[in-house]
Amino acid sequence: GSATFNHNENISINALNIGSFQTKDKASFKTIKLKITNCGQINLSVESQSLFFDLQNVFSLKISGNTDTLTLQKNNIMLSNLRKFVVKND
Repeated sequence: GSATFNHNENISINALNIGSFQTKDKASFKTIKLKITNCGQINLSVESQSLFFDLQNVFSLKISGNTDTLTLQKNNIMLSNLRKFVVKND
């Protein structure tokens, strides 16, 4: 399925046993927290200050967009096509 997010607030999503998780448009949030276990494909476009991923058993992860802070906890994950991802660190 797909989800559209257009807010400047915080969002926290927990997902278990899903085929795919993707954004239709750019997800704009101050803080984005994703905890996803057992997912075939994640394809995200983000615009955030803080991005936190806790991922387990994810086959494909594609991210584009911008964030100031990135935290990635991973277990059994295959990273692919990490494109145009900018982490600003002043």
